[in-house]
Amino acid sequence: MLTAMPLRRLIATALSVMVLGACAVKPPEPLTDSQVADVATAFFSEQVRSLLVHRYWNSESHGQRAIYCVSSRDAEKIGSELVPDLRRNLTTSELEQARDFLATPVGRAFMDRQVYNTPRTALSASEMAAMRDFSNTPVGFKLLEPATAARYADAYDAKVAERLDQCGKTYQSIDVDLAVGQAVSRALEDIRCTRLRPLYPAEARRKGQFGKAVVRFWVNTKGIVYLTLITQSTGVPSLDEAADKAIREMHCVPYDHEGELFTFTASQPISFELH
Repeated sequence: MLTAMPLRRLIATALSVMVLGACAVKPPEPLTDSQVADVATAFFSEQVRSLLVHRYWNSESHGQRAIYCVSSRDAEKIGSELVPDLRRNLTTSELEQARDFLATPVGRAFMDRQVYNTPRTALSASEMAAMRDFSNTPVGFKLLEPATAARYADAYDAKVAERLDQCGKTYQSIDVDLAVGQAVSRALEDIRCTRLRPLYPAEARRKGQFGKAVVRFWVNTKGIVYLTLITQSTGVPSLDEAADKAIREMHCVPYDHEGELFTFTASQPISFELH
């Protein structure tokens, strides 16, 4: 008996350690759909919307109604609809790393810029360093690679196709060349935005290239341009890019109608002329 008791205690102690160890390595709770939607919204919603609007503009099979479906969809709604796709293509660990990044000050600032809660101003040196560190991680590289957004745009394209008829119930073609969704179409003389400052690309000027672009743009209720589309090209890619960049850098007075704020859209011609 003198040797049996210590043995029993030893066995009991070992079992306790095993139980405690099992509890200690209990896997974490999986991310909720809301948390995954935040990741999708931050990294993909606006890219998906922009990619599809540009794709539909050049598509005979989709056209105006599809542009309406996408341009009028909230970024958060697009993010929530991409949740199943993210769960299929990202591991739990990758989703958790993305969530943890978005919880940091730089991650929150990134989120606000991505969904156009704040203007997309230049990052500070410290923010640039933090973004560079994140982008150099395997999950950061995967999330920020353009090809990844293109794959999610393909996935979302199928969802748009499924609800084209539903969109058609409220579809209205505001002008002859483009449907604008739930945004109010406004004339340029009726809106107030910061001064346009298009920069003439040096190479285009050197080559004697000139032309006129027309840019359709959408402005949210914070006065931020969140979507652009070249509806008339200069024929010179660098000039089109300069026109698009100038529009994206504008900030406008939100459209207030009887005390209610609305998203609005307008078209802006931009000419590049040699003097």
